[in-house]
Amino acid sequence: MKTHPCDDIPLLNLAGQDVTYAYIALHPPAAWNHLDKFFNGYYLKDYTVSDVSKDCRKLYSEFKKMGLFDKKGHGVLISVIFIAMLFAVCVYGVLYSESCLIHLVCGGLMGFLWIQSGWLGHDSGHYQIMIDRKFNRYAQILSGGS
Repeated sequence: MKTHPCDDIPLLNLAGQDVTYAYIALHPPAAWNHLDKFFNGYYLKDYTVSDVSKDCRKLYSEFKKMGLFDKKGHGVLISVIFIAMLFAVCVYGVLYSESCLIHLVCGGLMGFLWIQSGWLGHDSGHYQIMIDRKFNRYAQILSGGS
């Protein structure tokens, strides 16, 4: 627990359980490389995998083979550029127009921009979406994530 980058609450809450899907959902594929050094030699007794879990594992395996979990650094850059462009359009529309319709459209765009920024912050908080952890943290702070 001392080396876990997050706090120890998730580890304590899930101790003694099969955490395969919790682990997959909250860790980037690169984290799998660190599991062997933490293996303690204990297995769950009388453990069986349900049909739903088998299907989910098969689906995860297929997605992984397709490369859907690979980092796509250009996607983050495109998202940031898109968010910056939307912000510039909104500021320009509000400052240089007196039309109520333009102000309403800019308000709607600003809401859309905020949602996109929030998802970027959310993803950067859960996954390694940038090449480096430091850049990942900057993306999280910049986008309003915690």
